[in-house]
Amino acid sequence: MLIMSDCQETIEQARASLMSWHRSAAALDTVFMYHNAAYAPLNLAESSRRAWMEMVKLTGVRLLVCRTAIEQRGLANTQSPFVLGGLADWVQASLRSDVRRCVSGW
Repeated sequence: MLIMSDCQETIEQARASLMSWHRSAAALDTVFMYHNAAYAPLNLAESSRRAWMEMVKLTGVRLLVCRTAIEQRGLANTQSPFVLGGLADWVQASLRSDVRRCVSGW
């Protein structure tokens, strides 16, 4: 799944969609937060961060945040369960997947 918006509603919609797909036995292994979405994990409420952490424990999905987008803002890191990654990680995840989803919120 590719997320491109930092709109809190879009981020929560993406998390709910991931949980729904997991319940339907869909195999999604990576979420890549790109463009403005890369900043969303930095602004999550603690309850939302815990919900993402629970989802990671339940589904095993990797939550990648675009390293370039973070660095362009002068930041160097993000908090668990989100880890920094690059577009090459997104390409590799896409190659492993049968289905690709994009959530933009624009």
